[in-house]
Amino acid sequence: MIKIKLGTTALDMTYTDDELREKILDYVYAQNDGVGFRDICTYILTQAQSEGRIAGLAGEEYQWESLSHMDVMKVDRILWSLIWKHKLVIDFDSSHYPVQDIYFLRA
Repeated sequence: MIKIKLGTTALDMTYTDDELREKILDYVYAQNDGVGFRDICTYILTQAQSEGRIAGLAGEEYQWESLSHMDVMKVDRILWSLIWKHKLVIDFDSSHYPVQDIYFLRA
């Protein structure tokens, strides 16, 4: 029997920090323009689902899914680390993007 949870469910990933860092860099560097923080989180969640890297109970489906707060914080720390290593920069002129968000560019 499949149980469907309504609302948004925060899911935990099983990526290591190094795996997550590589996924973030690959995604940002594959774009021609800036990438928003929300886009990065959505991409990571989609990749984790397709690769079976979500920690969860078998037989459950979700109406909407999001990264857990701990995983969002992990993405935050990795982005700051990449900025400090001069691999990413923050695009402060986000007026040309469709949604107001924090955007990152390859350095």
